Amino acid sequence: NCWGEHTTSLSGALVDGIRDAIQVDVSDLGLCTLTESEAGARSVLCSNFRVDAALVWLDDATNISGLPADIEEVAVGGEHACARTSSGRVFCWLTSFGESSGVLGNGASGGAAFSAVQVLGVSSGVLSGVEEIALGDDHSCAYGSSLGVVCWGLNSRGQLGDRTTTTRD
Repeated sequence: NCWGEHTTSLSGALVDGIRDAIQVDVSDLGLCTLTESEAGARSVLCSNFRVDAALVWLDDATNISGLPADIEEVAVGGEHACARTSSGRVFCWLTSFGESSGVLGNGASGGAAFSAVQVLGVSSGVLSGVEEIALGDDHSCAYGSSLGVVCWGLNSRGQLGDRTTTTRD
């Protein structure tokens, strides 16, 4: 069940389209679920909310393409989302069309909505060893005991914690 500001009530409501959810994350603009079938297959489904209602699953949820089978966690930001695998890799995607402000972590400023890309490492290769992910409106962070905290995305107010205002993508 979900609840939130609505023009007529704040009561909980079932969200159509979510089946076999093992984790859900939500932002002001959308919702993603990590699902697992009876056979153990995992997938991530996301949707944006309608503008005229607080928590309405918009049409059918979109199955996120480009994700490996070992997803363990999903997190939703402003207009992007990320997933962490059991092997500690991170994949991110846009939940709307437009500029990404570096939130994808792949060195590009744009991307296709609902199509996941793997986050690059700080110095080279791909980001790995991640144990937790957290997302803000326009930035993302990952934590791993061997990494510490790594953040990327919009940094106009120093939200990446690196004592600069330089966007990192």
